[in-house]
Amino acid sequence: MRRNSLIAPLTEYGANVIGGGATARLADCLAYGGTAVNYGFLSGEPCHVTPDQLILRDLTLKGFWLASKFGTMKPVQIRSHYDHLVQLFADGTLSVPVEETYTIDQARDALSHAMREGHDGKILITANRPVG
Repeated sequence: MRRNSLIAPLTEYGANVIGGGATARLADCLAYGGTAVNYGFLSGEPCHVTPDQLILRDLTLKGFWLASKFGTMKPVQIRSHYDHLVQLFADGTLSVPVEETYTIDQARDALSHAMREGHDGKILITANRPVG
């Protein structure tokens, strides 16, 4: 049984937008009975998990697609979800590390940076001047 010793303590839930082998690496970080949620396929490969992850560690792999979820909700419910997410970011429960910020006229540089492996955060593109 594999275990990623760099992540401790193990967590109950994990989310993955990449698919492929990243799914197995995420599963290594989950506690017994945990759930890996895949919401994208940036690698272009199917999600890879091992039998010991699914059977011996009782892990679950679930798919999630926000567009189909929101398609069944009323606008007020969607707004409520976004308001909740904003609060989670505001109080520090959720955070998204930013590795680098580029202006729109640096979009080529931003894209080149985003295509490199080994990111420590998001690559953002902002307006060249204040909006509004």
